Amino acid sequence: MVNEHLEAWLFSFADSPTSVAIAWPGERHSGQLDHLLPVILSWLQRHFHTLTGEFDTTDPLAMHLQSRLPFPPTAAYMTYQRQLPISNKRI
Repeated sequence: MVNEHLEAWLFSFADSPTSVAIAWPGERHSGQLDHLLPVILSWLQRHFHTLTGEFDTTDPLAMHLQSRLPFPPTAAYMTYQRQLPISNKRI
């Protein structure tokens, strides 16, 4: 935090008592997540045995975060989106 403002963030949640997942990174200005990451990883290593992550391939910051972590290359899931026509009918 700087002047009561969040400068960078990373959502983490426990998958089990020994496993944690990280996802949805954010930062106010470019490069700030790089300063936060070592602090978060140090804390996570003291409390969990397994680290997993969810990284959206359409999010450049998520891809940057993934590149900074020791994850092996894996297959990407594809997401498809279709805009439905506007209708007055209720579903």
